[in-house]
Amino acid sequence: MDKLIKSISKSGSFRAYVLDSTETVRTAQEKHQILSSSNVALGRTLIAN
Repeated sequence: MDKLIKSISKSGSFRAYVLDSTETVRTAQEKHQILSSSNVALGRTLIAN
């Protein structure tokens, strides 16, 4: 299960986001039969990094 964690400071002036999208990337790798060496590029594309 993928996770998105959002944190906001008390004053509201700072926000932080953490995304664990391991399952999404793994599923896409399996469905598209992508080699492990290309998986990094796929993962970055999927999460818009």
